[in-house]
Amino acid sequence: LVRRRDLPGATAALERATELAPAAGRYAYVYAVALHSAGETDRAVAFLERYAERRPGDRSAAELLVQLRTPEAPR
Repeated sequence: LVRRRDLPGATAALERATELAPAAGRYAYVYAVALHSAGETDRAVAFLERYAERRPGDRSAAELLVQLRTPEAPR
């Protein structure tokens, strides 16, 4: 879907993947990146905050959360 430039479709599929496999950190990370890429940074941050409560040891997600919270983060 991403390769076909269907970002809304890709984002929806990634969201579903995070629901079906909540322990799969890679899905969470890529979903948050997709949200940010779609201009939904606030939604990405909110998602990562909820994810961090369930998976506090996921370093990649934690680093992305910090990056997206930084005022200089590209939006």
